[in-house]
Amino acid sequence: MKQQSFVVGMVAGAAAVLGGYQVLRSRNRIDLAGRTVVLSGGSRGLGLVLARQFAAQGARVCLLARDEDELGRAASQVAESGDTSVETYTCDIRSKGDVDRAIAEILERHSGIDVLVNNAGVIQVGPLEHMQTEDFENAMATHFWGPLY
Repeated sequence: MKQQSFVVGMVAGAAAVLGGYQVLRSRNRIDLAGRTVVLSGGSRGLGLVLARQFAAQGARVCLLARDEDELGRAASQVAESGDTSVETYTCDIRSKGDVDRAIAEILERHSGIDVLVNNAGVIQVGPLEHMQTEDFENAMATHFWGPLY
């Protein structure tokens, strides 16, 4: 009997902790409905997954990527994730001019940018003796200059 009371108490305590956690979590949740979300590298991989999640929450999704065909496919997939608008911008984040143009176009259409996800990235692997300086320069431009721009 004593052991049963202990188990019931533990279950009740765990339920209370979980319930409290859920309340705190919901208090800190940001409503993304109608918000403008810009994702670099949004045409595939993690960027595409995040874009779908934002769309499912009702955000207006703006995808930036270098490949126009991939952007088109991604926009179709993101549009299926929610009842929201999806816009695409061909943009190489390594180019300050491309970034300035894309952001200017987004700001012309929307009052501002509520969420910016700097997701674009490159992965180049290989034996060091086969890597070229250009490989490292490309990675640095993408991972450092892109988010800065």
